[in-house]
Amino acid sequence: MPAREHWGSRFSFIMATVAGRRSPWIVFAWLGIGTTFIIVATYLVLLSWIAGYLWMVVRGTFPTGTQAEVKPPLAHSSRAPCPS
Repeated sequence: MPAREHWGSRFSFIMATVAGRRSPWIVFAWLGIGTTFIIVATYLVLLSWIAGYLWMVVRGTFPTGTQAEVKPPLAHSSRAPCPS
Protein backbone atom coordinates (compact mmCIF):
# COMPACT_ATOMS: atom_id res chain seq x y z
CA MET A 1 0.00 0.00 0.00
CA PRO A 2 1.59 3.32 -1.02
CA ALA A 3 2.12 5.96 1.63
CA ARG A 4 -0.43 8.76 1.68
CA GLU A 5 0.82 12.07 0.45
CA HIS A 6 0.04 15.14 2.49
CA TRP A 7 -2.60 17.20 0.70
CA GLY A 8 -0.74 20.46 1.42
CA SER A 9 2.30 19.52 -0.62
CA ARG A 10 0.21 18.59 -3.64
CA PHE A 11 -1.93 21.69 -3.29
CA SER A 12 1.06 24.04 -3.09
CA PHE A 13 2.64 22.39 -6.15
CA ILE A 14 -0.60 22.80 -8.12
CA MET A 15 -0.94 26.44 -7.06
CA ALA A 16 2.68 27.20 -8.00
CA THR A 17 2.15 25.56 -11.38
CA VAL A 18 -1.07 27.52 -12.00
CA ALA A 19 0.63 30.75 -10.96
CA GLY A 20 3.50 30.00 -13.36
CA ARG A 21 6.32 30.30 -10.86
CA ARG A 22 8.61 27.96 -9.01
CA SER A 23 8.95 27.63 -5.30
CA PRO A 24 11.73 29.74 -3.76
CA TRP A 25 12.61 26.69 -1.63
CA ILE A 26 14.07 24.91 -4.65
CA VAL A 27 17.44 26.49 -3.82
CA PHE A 28 17.48 24.70 -0.48
CA ALA A 29 16.48 21.46 -2.15
CA TRP A 30 19.48 21.69 -4.51
CA LEU A 31 21.76 22.61 -1.60
CA GLY A 32 20.57 19.51 0.23
CA ILE A 33 21.21 17.32 -2.79
CA GLY A 34 24.70 18.82 -3.29
CA THR A 35 25.59 18.48 0.37
CA THR A 36 24.46 14.86 0.39
CA PHE A 37 26.58 14.15 -2.69
CA ILE A 38 29.69 15.67 -1.05
CA ILE A 39 29.16 13.71 2.17
CA VAL A 40 28.67 10.43 0.29
CA ALA A 41 31.76 11.10 -1.85
CA THR A 42 33.84 11.74 1.28
CA TYR A 43 32.67 8.52 2.93
CA LEU A 44 33.35 6.62 -0.30
CA VAL A 45 37.00 7.75 -0.19
CA LEU A 46 37.31 6.74 3.47
CA LEU A 47 35.71 3.35 2.81
CA SER A 48 38.07 2.73 -0.11
CA TRP A 49 41.05 3.35 2.19
CA ILE A 50 39.61 0.96 4.77
CA ALA A 51 38.92 -1.66 2.10
CA GLY A 52 42.49 -1.33 0.82
CA TYR A 53 43.96 -1.89 4.27
CA LEU A 54 41.60 -4.80 4.96
CA TRP A 55 42.59 -6.37 1.64
CA MET A 56 46.26 -6.11 2.64
CA VAL A 57 45.44 -7.79 5.96
CA VAL A 58 43.48 -10.60 4.27
CA ARG A 59 46.25 -11.24 1.73
CA GLY A 60 48.87 -11.11 4.47
CA THR A 61 50.78 -8.25 2.84
CA PHE A 62 50.07 -5.62 5.50
CA PRO A 63 53.47 -4.33 6.59
CA THR A 64 54.48 -4.75 10.21
CA GLY A 65 57.68 -3.65 11.88
CA THR A 66 59.51 -0.41 12.41
CA GLN A 67 58.57 2.88 10.79
CA ALA A 68 61.41 2.60 8.27
CA GLU A 69 60.19 -0.85 7.21
CA VAL A 70 56.55 0.15 7.01
CA LYS A 71 56.87 3.45 5.16
CA PRO A 72 57.74 2.23 1.61
CA PRO A 73 54.63 0.02 1.07
CA LEU A 74 52.31 2.70 2.45
CA ALA A 75 53.98 5.69 0.78
CA HIS A 76 51.24 5.92 -1.86
CA SER A 77 48.61 6.83 0.76
CA SER A 78 50.61 9.64 2.35
CA ARG A 79 51.60 11.73 -0.64
CA ALA A 80 50.04 15.12 -1.26
CA PRO A 81 46.84 15.04 -3.35
CA CYS A 82 47.95 18.04 -5.40
CA PRO A 83 51.63 17.95 -6.33
CA SER A 84 53.27 21.35 -6.27
